Amino acid sequence: MALTAEEDLVTTTGPTCQPTPFHPGDRVIYAGFMHGEFLRYRNDFRCPRDHLYHPGHRIAVFQPDPTPHQQTGELVGWGEWRAWECHLTRETDPRPPGHRPPATSVEKPVQQITITVFDFDELSEPAQARAIEVLRDKLAGPWWDDADIDAVQDAIVHALAEKLGTVGASRYGPADFAGIRGVRVDSCDLERRHSIAVSGILDRDNAAALPWVDGLDHVELSGRRSHSTEVTVHDATAECTCSADHYLLPHDDDCPSLGPPPATADQRDALEDAARDALCEVWTAGEREAESRTGEERARAVATDYQFTEDGELYP
Repeated sequence: MALTAEEDLVTTTGPTCQPTPFHPGDRVIYAGFMHGEFLRYRNDFRCPRDHLYHPGHRIAVFQPDPTPHQQTGELVGWGEWRAWECHLTRETDPRPPGHRPPATSVEKPVQQITITVFDFDELSEPAQARAIEVLRDKLAGPWWDDADIDAVQDAIVHALAEKLGTVGASRYGPADFAGIRGVRVDSCDLERRHSIAVSGILDRDNAAALPWVDGLDHVELSGRRSHSTEVTVHDATAECTCSADHYLLPHDDDCPSLGPPPATADQRDALEDAARDALCEVWTAGEREAESRTGEERARAVATDYQFTEDGELYP
């Protein structure tokens, strides 16, 4: 049975790491003492499922409340903060305990409010524009899930395979493509740095379009936590032909392993530059896929499933 994103997250987290279904504007507490307002999740990155401390968790962005300066007493803002979502808890009352009014038994009269709701095609043109804006914020925020993340990564892998000349990339689309053997996308940053972190090995079989020459064996890709990729070119190692008992002794004069490197520095640089160029260009495929899932066309398609207030706000 397929699990929802939230159910899947619960089954892969420990007793101290529970999912946090916060919405923009929710009051939260960071690390048990810092009060603030939740803004959004970083949907382009999620901690690996097998991580020891934060399995499957996202980065949460929140705005801490201003605090008085120690000397002047003026309120000082903190800007946006980022933390693992498991470090945030919901704030039940934003006021410190000493500022809460005592409980009373006075009952307020019940007020009945009537709200008229509309289908999307019944809204005025300005209200439809507002409804599209609201839905796009939802699609890019709380409604963004694992399926969206997988689709973005599939688009990046397929575009990279086309650049590298991987077999099958031209025959299948991103959803059906089996991937690049020995290569994976670790993370990507489509908002600010426009970069991706990729790990694996490129060789003549899975990256035939790169400028391979005799003497160059493979290219090693190492993904970094900063959403960048380190590229290292490895020479083909000449096999030693010395006798088996030459351990700790000098090689024979005619041993191939003592010869000059079989590839030139220019050839190594050309192969490294080609691999870097492919990595730099394919993030746009992920950006296009993300836009297709959060853009106006997608918002109009899902708008028929919801109702709105007269001014275009989502109801309920």
